[in-house]
Order: sequence, then structure tokens, then C-alpha cells
Amino acid sequence: MKRKTITTVGIITATLSVGLVTLNARENMGAALAKTKSVKVVKTKKMSGKAYRAKKGYLYKNKRLTKKSWSLKHHRKTTFYAKKQVTVKKSNGKKAIYFYVVTKNQRTKGYVWRGNLKRYVVKKSKKATTTKKVVAKPTVTKAELQSLIDQSPDLDPTGKLLSLTKKDYQTYEDLFDTNFNLTNFSDTGVFKHHQATLYVKDSALNDATQEAIGKWNQALGSTVFKLGTKDSHTMTVKFGNGQTDYWDGLYGSDTVQIDRTGFNDPDHGKTIVKNTALSQQYQSLKTKIVQNKTDFDAQSAVVSQQYRDKVVVLSQEIAKLSPLEAKSLVAQRKQLGKQKIADLSALKKAYSQRNSDLRNQQDAISKKMTTTEHAKYWTGVMMHELGHALGLDHTPYLADIVFANNNKEGKYESQNVKYPWSAFKGPQVNGGVETQTLSQRDIDRAKLTEQLGYW
Repeated sequence: MKRKTITTVGIITATLSVGLVTLNARENMGAALAKTKSVKVVKTKKMSGKAYRAKKGYLYKNKRLTKKSWSLKHHRKTTFYAKKQVTVKKSNGKKAIYFYVVTKNQRTKGYVWRGNLKRYVVKKSKKATTTKKVVAKPTVTKAELQSLIDQSPDLDPTGKLLSLTKKDYQTYEDLFDTNFNLTNFSDTGVFKHHQATLYVKDSALNDATQEAIGKWNQALGSTVFKLGTKDSHTMTVKFGNGQTDYWDGLYGSDTVQIDRTGFNDPDHGKTIVKNTALSQQYQSLKTKIVQNKTDFDAQSAVVSQQYRDKVVVLSQEIAKLSPLEAKSLVAQRKQLGKQKIADLSALKKAYSQRNSDLRNQQDAISKKMTTTEHAKYWTGVMMHELGHALGLDHTPYLADIVFANNNKEGKYESQNVKYPWSAFKGPQVNGGVETQTLSQRDIDRAKLTEQLGYW
């Protein structure tokens, strides 16, 4: 898809990452900014439950490997027991084997690549004496929590949902995820003490990054994002190549990527935000350009007709005379032809000069429009990606910064969704990316993901 005039924005999902795509029709707005690319399960078989310990890597919640639970580098002394072996086929066509493992108390479970595990011999203790610990319990039942969710606006956690206990959020994490379209996209360590430090690798992205940071920090009432350096950061912002999968922005684990080609295209995103004064000047010049051409055509027609009339008169006189007598008139007629060409050339030169001046003025206005709109558009894209970093998956609401027209676009699919959708919901307004604004739903969901420990 060639992206020249951009009228809409959208969202798609890719491997452990999320991003933004542009489309050519308003009704397709938000079709796909990218998320988690799942794998295909080829074969599953039971295992005997042998003990393993992790060397590195991640523990995934499901066998399609679309959601990380833990970074195993922090659980190297945890003993896991392998219950199943799953063979998967990745997008590159290669196969890999993952073990489904659980801890002894069944509280931690998931899928781990076989190469990140090593066999462990469990030592038998002689006689263990244990002190019974008081285990915190949820303050609400699952049914009570579902009732609170049903009372809250669609995909917008409000009221008591944002002030439950830590145990409540831990116990019902999956219920929150699927009812409010949430996914923990960020690696462990990206947010330290509820704050991420961003290193902007490509300086051209500085302005958009700073604007997006400011918008989110102001909305959440704290410094959630701040700028760092090459030697001190937890998240990276850089250029990438989104031309193949049609994304403008992409978030994955700890990195925001912005499509370099789109960013450097002055027409990309230019119709997202309108500047009324500049647009009026641009249209006025466009009208003058058309009028200049109309005037030139009319003047050329008048001059041509005048010469044709003169030639007709001379030709009639010549017809009455002998060739010798008509010699001077023939020369005169020939001269008229040369004069006509000269006069028409002068008219064309004047027209061309006027046309060039008008178009130069129009280009200057267009550049001002593009610079303003272009910058605002990429600020919106950056805000969208930072929303994913906070754990916000896509929604069907146009006003949301993470709006997507469809929860599934080809190979890209949102994993945790309350319901599937293929068209926008809510008022038909300019979207969050278009206007660089955060909806109350964006803010409330971000507050919930903080309670869930996603940032």
C-alpha cells in the first residue's frame, strides 16, 4: 500500500509488540498499531513431571506464546516440573519445543523454551518444620468483581475497580485483562518504581517523544516517563522499517520503533490536523492558479483571432492582384504570422512566470501546513505506543489513543479483548492520535494497569 495522503490512523499487533498503521479510508481508521504475533502449535504430548530450573528467558502464559508472565532470570532458584511438551512453528517457518511447567504449589505455571531449562535433582530433606503463614485473601469474590465490572462503562474501569487490594488484582488479573483489553507488553525492569526512562536513539524523534511524555505525565499526575541517556535508560525510542507490515509505530518489550520512511515523508499524516488560516491561504492560491490559466487561454484566443482576421483581409486583397502586384502584401502576411508567434510567446512567458510565483507561494504554505500537521501526527503515534508500554491494548472507541478499527487484521490479533469488533464504537470524532489527546478511558485503564503491576 502506497501511503501518500493520510486521512486515518490505526493499530496492528506483531510479536510481543504493538504498533500503528495508516489506511486510506476514514471507515478503516485504526485498522491495525501491532502487537503479539502468535505461533502455530504443531504437536503436544504429556511429560512425566521431571524437575527443571531456568537459566534465562521468559515464562509465557499460553502455548501460542502471546503473553509473558515472568522474566526467568529472576527465578533461577525456582524449581519447575515439566508436565507437557509443545512443539510450535514460528512465523519464519522454524520449529521450537516448549515445556509447560508448574511449581510445586501450582501458583506459577506457563510455557518455557526447552533451551532455557536445565535438569535439576530435587534434594530430599530429612524433616522439615514449617511455620504456618497467614495468606492474604481477596476482598471480593469473582462474582462480586464481575458485578462491579458490569456496572462500569464499557472498557472503562471506574470507582471501586481502581481501589481494590493488591491480592484482588493478583487473583483476578486475567479477568481484568479480558474485560478492559489489557496486556502486559513491557519487560520486567522497564518500569522502576512506576517510572520508565527513555533513550531517544534518533534525535529526529526528540520532539515527538517529549510531547508524548508530557501528555501522559500530565494525564496521570506523575512522572511516569522521563528522558534518559544511552548509558542510563530502560526503554529505547528509534527508527524502524514498517513498510512491509504497514505500521507507523511499533512497541515491543522495551523499544518503541517509528517507521523511518513515513516519518521522512512530508505528506504522511499531513491531513490529520487542519490549520484553518493556512488552509484558506492555500485554497486562495489554488483559485488564483486556475484563474491565471483561464486568463491565459482567453488572451491567447483573442490574439490568435485578431491575427486570423488580419490574414483574411490581406488574403482577399492578394487574390485581386497579380503575383507581382501582390508581392509586398504576401510579405506583409508572412510578417503577421511571425508577429503572432511573438505575441503568443510573450503571453505564455507572462503566464508561466505568474504561475511559477503562485505555485512557489502555495508550496511555502503547504510546507508550513505539513510541518505543523506532520509533527502533531507523530506525537500522536508516540502517545499510542507509550500507551501500549503501559499495558493498554486496543479498543474500538475513536476517541481513545489506542483505538483500532478491528481487533484482528490478517496475522495480527489483539489477545485480551472483551469482545471482537470490526467497526468503531462511540461518537464519530477525530481520534486520539489525530488530536493528540487522551480519553478518560485511556487514563482510567492506565491507572488500572498500574494496580496490576504492569508499570
